Amino acid sequence: MFSFTSFDMLSMSQLLSMIDEYKISYPKYFALGRLSNAAGMFLGWALALGVMLVDSAFPSWHLSQVLPIAMILVLMFVVMAFSYDSMKGSNAKDGESPAVPAAPAAWKTACDDVCEQFALSPRESEVFALCAKGRDTAYICDELCVSNHTVRSHIYHIYGKMDIHSQQDLITIVENRVQEIKAGR
Repeated sequence: MFSFTSFDMLSMSQLLSMIDEYKISYPKYFALGRLSNAAGMFLGWALALGVMLVDSAFPSWHLSQVLPIAMILVLMFVVMAFSYDSMKGSNAKDGESPAVPAAPAAWKTACDDVCEQFALSPRESEVFALCAKGRDTAYICDELCVSNHTVRSHIYHIYGKMDIHSQQDLITIVENRVQEIKAGR
């Protein structure tokens, strides 16, 4: 049962991240959910049966304790391998560019250039970089260990210096600068 529960939790976690990432419809959600749940049940019960058979055939080997843990570890590595493979791609749709491009050096250079161009202070530059990644105020507060008021004040000053009105404007400026850097300008 432990192995079934572990597999079920892993599959549901993967399913929820897929639903969120790809904006899956409800019918497809239930189809994927039921399929992963059925696979988890099958593998869990097959593992339990295997452990019982091995334990009854070799009672002194303590395989009933080791085998489930080994199988869960193998399963975790398989799930992580598939997850890593799917994380390598971009979340952007066709024709869109991601907030943080595949080349982090170009993105960092673009942020540094924009901060210098608009004479942002060092702390404003830190807030700017997090805003350019699409982070919200709460995340920036936690990351920089400052109050909500301080972050909002920095964002207000950044927007004023850059003559912009939204975080999307800020992200667009960075993305345009990244494209210029990639083009060699």
